Amino acid sequence: MIHSALELVADRPAAADRMLSEVEAEAFLSRDTKALAEVWPPLAEARRLRRQRAASGRIDLHTHTIASDGEMTVEQLLCDHFVRGQILIDDHNMIESLPRARALVHDRDLELDVFLGIEVICTHQRRAFEFHAIAPTVSDEFVSLCGEHRQRWGRACERFVDELCDRDDLFADPIWQQVAEDFAVGGPLEPVLERYQIVRDRIKADAGERDHYLSNNQTFDMGNLWHAWGLAQD
Repeated sequence: MIHSALELVADRPAAADRMLSEVEAEAFLSRDTKALAEVWPPLAEARRLRRQRAASGRIDLHTHTIASDGEMTVEQLLCDHFVRGQILIDDHNMIESLPRARALVHDRDLELDVFLGIEVICTHQRRAFEFHAIAPTVSDEFVSLCGEHRQRWGRACERFVDELCDRDDLFADPIWQQVAEDFAVGGPLEPVLERYQIVRDRIKADAGERDHYLSNNQTFDMGNLWHAWGLAQD
């Protein structure tokens, strides 16, 4: 494998890095010092070239797919970023995009490392708090924690939609006015509330649309859903 990787270092350093890293790991586990001495120089060169390529473009560590509130499919996202060598996919409240992304990298032999993250949204008194978690490996524990969070987020979405549909005065609530003041620096809240009113009328009138909104709603304010429903802001 080392000789095959050596042929890739100059033109495909990402692929060479992955191949040589496997050799390094196996040599380390077997305590094969000769193999380690042979693999380290080309591995260092491959990683140097990768960093050099990455420096010429911005590696994006904050990307979403249409699985949450992004506007690109997994395929479109990878095509848009593969020249940079690395990408972190961190959809809101879910990790389902990662297997598809890694399968595409393997099937199409892309020189791209796909890292997994999740942008977790938690709510308290109608305020949303977001934080990013990056997983070095997809461990069973991490998958379990993400699944548990998604179930809780799904229940929060259901409660939000129930209240949105049942309360005509929802956005007149003083706490919503406080939210509007808190986020005034990001622009007026009125256009957002107007869109919610349109969504409210739509999901109240059609149970199928309500289910569609719930199945897609990972942020309360879905970017790709707004486009599909003609509510996106230019």
